[in-house]
Amino acid sequence: MTRRHDRQQFRDMLRPVVEQLRVARKSRGWTQRDLGDRIGLNQMAVSNMENSVRTVEVSMLALWASTLGF
Repeated sequence: MTRRHDRQQFRDMLRPVVEQLRVARKSRGWTQRDLGDRIGLNQMAVSNMENSVRTVEVSMLALWASTLGF
């Protein structure tokens, strides 16, 4: 198994969690920029995480979830 394959499996595993966080963000009326401002990222980074372009670190997921009130 390659590192690339491992990263893809990790992204696939996290996809449902990221989708729930995206839904929560939208239900609060927040844009990607709003969330990014609160967690210290720019809008493009949030977009990349929500669309599985960028692998989300567990620590970032925790911050993201905490910011949304989970």
